[in-house]
Amino acid sequence: SQVHDLWVARKEELEDRGEYERKKEDSKKYENQYHKAKKKWLGIVIVNGDMRISVLNSVKEIFEEGQAMHHCVYAMEYYKKKNSLIMSVTNSAGRVATVEYSLKSGKVLQCRGLCNKEPEDYDKIISTIECNRQLFKSA
Repeated sequence: SQVHDLWVARKEELEDRGEYERKKEDSKKYENQYHKAKKKWLGIVIVNGDMRISVLNSVKEIFEEGQAMHHCVYAMEYYKKKNSLIMSVTNSAGRVATVEYSLKSGKVLQCRGLCNKEPEDYDKIISTIECNRQLFKSA
């Protein structure tokens, strides 16, 4: 029945919210680890015309990015990945994309727009980051 389906959906939503709150609390303990691991890259911003590409400076910022962009960057715990940097791409209209950059290979691993779609300026984002890879050298 419709009522049953509604209650099942509501129960699933509450369970999802509970899991979400647990992950949010759990992520707080990773904040210090994240800062220690990524400190030499925190604060990096690359500007190309109207586009700004910023390293996300905290687990909280990664959480906010995932929420705003409706994708899994936070839920899949990318903040725990040792050799990755997570960046947010914005322009005058707002958030455009989230980028995962490999510190090991010096290449963009992923570039995702809203709801995991390919962002409009995909090629420009990739080339801008890769032209500035010297900013991300490990040592």
